[in-house]
Amino acid sequence: MNLALLACLRCPATRQPLRWATIEELAALRAAQAAGRLHTWLDRREVDAFANCVVCETGKICYPVRDGMPVLLKEEAFTLPDN
Repeated sequence: MNLALLACLRCPATRQPLRWATIEELAALRAAQAAGRLHTWLDRREVDAFANCVVCETGKICYPVRDGMPVLLKEEAFTLPDN
């Protein structure tokens, strides 16, 4: 996905802009997922595999990117783990 398209997208929960997750954020997410500490935002089930994610600019809400496209569903959202 190109940056121009990403600039048009908004978080479904907060309506704030989205950005790509940083390398550090992705590392923390993968570590939390491997430890079984990464759960979806609404129903608290474990997060399915994802290649990348986009993050809400003003919060810690993340959305998985699968097959190159962000899955912008509240049911798929998860939060960045606390450091």
